[in-house]
Amino acid sequence: MVDIIKEMKTLMILMEKDILKLREYIFIRFPMYHGDKQKEILENTINQIINQHLSRIPAVYRVRILKSMEEKCPLSDRGDILFYDVLEAALDLDIQEKEFTQSLCKWLEGHVQYSVDSNLISQLQREMISLKAAQQWLTQDPTAGPREPSKEDRFFPEALRAKLKFATIILLALFIFFINHLYVQLWAKPLESSPVTFQAVERPLLPHDFHHREIDEEKLKSYLHSRNSFLAQEPYFSAIMTTAEEFELNPLVLFAITGHEQGFVPKDHPDAKEIANNPFNVFNSWQKYNTDINDSTAIAARTVINLAKDYPEDMDPFQWVNRKYAEDKNWWKGVRSIFNRLEKEVES
Repeated sequence: MVDIIKEMKTLMILMEKDILKLREYIFIRFPMYHGDKQKEILENTINQIINQHLSRIPAVYRVRILKSMEEKCPLSDRGDILFYDVLEAALDLDIQEKEFTQSLCKWLEGHVQYSVDSNLISQLQREMISLKAAQQWLTQDPTAGPREPSKEDRFFPEALRAKLKFATIILLALFIFFINHLYVQLWAKPLESSPVTFQAVERPLLPHDFHHREIDEEKLKSYLHSRNSFLAQEPYFSAIMTTAEEFELNPLVLFAITGHEQGFVPKDHPDAKEIANNPFNVFNSWQKYNTDINDSTAIAARTVINLAKDYPEDMDPFQWVNRKYAEDKNWWKGVRSIFNRLEKEVES
């Protein structure tokens, strides 16, 4: 049993350095948001990533597992996030429903070299109780008075408890030192250096096609309706139009990207509502990053503006943006074609 637990502790979902990169990226992308909002975006992103690794577990249980993990330690404040963390949170729920146990068995079998059944799940729960009992005694304050015995006490009798008291003092001192060092490395230094440079950067000069301009919204909506687009309705249409104005970007640029990435999100698509939250496929895809239309539109607009900076006058600006926005080297051709069509539609 210990072998399975050890194996799960070696499997990474997110490394600490990945979370730091996400935090830095969100800080740069959302300078207009305060710390709490940036933290919320980071937690949503981590939540989505963990969700991808729980596809074999029904959504109703995934929500409870993630909530259990969040209650123990906020996702944005963690170091490495391991498959063990997910397993621990799932077993802590102590759900006795057959559907949950079966799905947890299938999930485990996808990551370890063992056949997993309900009996093994029960044994894992007992094993974790033992491990937690060890952690509890190692971190107990030796100066505290007596406490009521718990169900874990049988794993660590009174004789062993006395031998651990001196080690507890040393471990507590090391733990405090480590936390203080970690705080300085991960939080204090970035906060001293990050905010200054980004906000001082001037807005880059945009290509002519990218300049914000007023368009005939009714004609644009009419075209989107002809494409059976989910984006023709609220709040999606207004979110894209308003964000484009805020960023001084031509809204047709953003709509053209949604046309190429998601065909303007057809209403009859079974995942239309989810896709409409991120029709630009920012952060790779709508499956990986799914917050809301205001959030994804702001990311897309800022990304386009940043990538359009210093564009060569002898190159199509969409092709210049293509170099980092999409892996497909012909992405720009599709977006340019849709953009030209939209221009004709709103001007006719």
